[in-house]
Amino acid sequence: MKLLKKTFQIVEEFEKNEGKPLSITELSKRLSLPKSTVFQIVHSLHNFRWLERLDDSKKYVLGLRLFELGNLVQANSRLRQIALSHLEKLRKETNETVYLVVYDQAEIVYLECLESQLRLRARPVYGIRVPLHCTSLGKAIMAFLPDQEVQNIIREKGLIGFTERTIIDQDRLEKELKEIKKRGYAIDWGEHEEGIRCIGAPIFNHLGKVFAAVSISGPDFRFSKEKINDFAPLVVRTAQDISYKVGYVEGLKITNNKEGHSLL
Repeated sequence: MKLLKKTFQIVEEFEKNEGKPLSITELSKRLSLPKSTVFQIVHSLHNFRWLERLDDSKKYVLGLRLFELGNLVQANSRLRQIALSHLEKLRKETNETVYLVVYDQAEIVYLECLESQLRLRARPVYGIRVPLHCTSLGKAIMAFLPDQEVQNIIREKGLIGFTERTIIDQDRLEKELKEIKKRGYAIDWGEHEEGIRCIGAPIFNHLGKVFAAVSISGPDFRFSKEKINDFAPLVVRTAQDISYKVGYVEGLKITNNKEGHSLL
């Protein structure tokens, strides 16, 4: 915790300095920290692109990764505002727990969750990261990514097994992704959590790129094949409505939604 506190202090010092360059010596004096400690932290922040070193200089500035994260936070906040009414409608129609996630760094991040009012329900999840291959949300996104990106994700992240149903064979996963792309939604048959089934559909941005997904989730005894056939069109419609609101029109890439904004 002490090291983490010092790391945040260093990042915040650049903010106090209005983003102007600072050297390790200057940071050491400003924060009353040993130069060796500052050096280690700055070196790590530089490796992760939180800080950038100026050419031919011993000074550093805030890096592009912070800019990227800032844009992501802003976009995600607006996505939640746009999606909320649609998520509430989906929960009312299905009476199951509804999730909204975004795609980031080869994983999904849970952005919003509206719980079912039923006693037995899927648990609320916020802010956590989960691999793509083991949930309906992740598979719905994965199915619409470029083939090379899918290959890179599988190579770098692997196909970790969470339950006996998790798809850990690459050929089988690629075959399923093709089916998902054809029908427009994905199903999780208890591949991430035992006894929980989910239906997920992709959300596209104004450039026609998949960047998020929506799903409903609940106990497997309420998600029979017949019920999934009833629920799936509702999930797909919700994803399409949100996609439209953020600027996506099927077959047409546009730069702004009808409110004049763009997402991601």
